[in-house]
Amino acid sequence: MRDRLESLVRSRICYLYLFFATVFAFFFAKGSGSKLALPILMTLVIYPVYALDLSQGARRLAAFHTFFWAAVASVLMVIFVREDPNQLSNLVFKGIAYRDEMFRWILTGEGAEGNIRLFLPEHLKHFALFCASTLITGGVWGLAFGAILLNYMNFYVGTLSLHAHDPLLVAVLGWPPWSLLRVIGYVLCGVALSEPLLSQLLRFRLNFGKSARWFFFGLLFIVLDILVKANLAGFWRGLLRGLVSF
Repeated sequence: MRDRLESLVRSRICYLYLFFATVFAFFFAKGSGSKLALPILMTLVIYPVYALDLSQGARRLAAFHTFFWAAVASVLMVIFVREDPNQLSNLVFKGIAYRDEMFRWILTGEGAEGNIRLFLPEHLKHFALFCASTLITGGVWGLAFGAILLNYMNFYVGTLSLHAHDPLLVAVLGWPPWSLLRVIGYVLCGVALSEPLLSQLLRFRLNFGKSARWFFFGLLFIVLDILVKANLAGFWRGLLRGLVSF
């Protein structure tokens, strides 16, 4: 049975499962009316695949599956927000607050987004919470925490596209390069930090050296995220400001 599961995880069928299961999660969460539903269901979709990948030492596959899951969830959130922003605003943790914060920054330049002294403490707090929750739960809470961050970011992107002259372009540019670097960093660090507990639960040998290298490279992407944001935020704000009308 386990051999069959491993074969499925390594096949294209797994990507079909991740796609359709994530779509189902969004529809079910939308009908539930609960802010807990979406991050919980998103985590339930990815975690069995993620854990089985790591149990086989397939770190790259675990990362690719997670990136695919995040990409599908991002597209779905933007589509759902464009169809019914009012309903989605009640289903996304911090969705309205983050949207308003980002809109104010785009309009006025005020806020944490363009000021490293303001955004760095929050970034470090989020990263520390992510690392701790991932380590102590074998990745479960880390993926759920990542889903929450992903959802409110995509809620903002979706609502921003509603004010755009070119919605598709703004839906793409709404994700600045530093945020993409952050996602990569979180995934790489998450893979490394999930392995200690999973190696005990699923009875596989932990290669500490490889896990440490994955965490190190993930940390490099987190540092790059901070540096790129500190230097490009003003430029990106001007770019977005010229593409939207509030």
